[in-house]
Amino acid sequence: MSKTTIPTAGLADAAVTTAKITDAKIADGVVGTEHLTDTEVTFGKLSTSGTEGDNVRKRVCKVWVQFNGTGTVAIQSDFNVGTLSDYGTGQYGVNFSTALDDDDFAAVTGGVKGSYGAGNRINDLSTSLCKVDNWSTSAYTDSAIITCVIMGNSA
Repeated sequence: MSKTTIPTAGLADAAVTTAKITDAKIADGVVGTEHLTDTEVTFGKLSTSGTEGDNVRKRVCKVWVQFNGTGTVAIQSDFNVGTLSDYGTGQYGVNFSTALDDDDFAAVTGGVKGSYGAGNRINDLSTSLCKVDNWSTSAYTDSAIITCVIMGNSA
């Protein structure tokens, strides 16, 4: 089917309706994504609210990592983690690949322990580092699995 362009001045009121626009595959005022190119959908077009972008950024994980904390510490899987620091038995630093805009974020840590009375804690937060402590009973101890997840309002 060939396409013809008609200036809007040449259209009568109510001449163009959703039902008449079949090439665009519009249903209930929404264009099907199969008819859009990659550059037609942008973040700015997804919202009419100036705060929506901020809301989306707050919901996205900024840093996460699972690492082996025994022997030579080693990243098993991660996002935005450059390196790990080993400060001694059961004490680690998660160094971010890309620094965050501020240190107003939430960090959660976990791991696998072998006894009751064991746990993890966040020891320090900065825009480029999160320190994690791991202990069992009353002493720091290494663990084969340590995790850290960071969420916040940084870009």
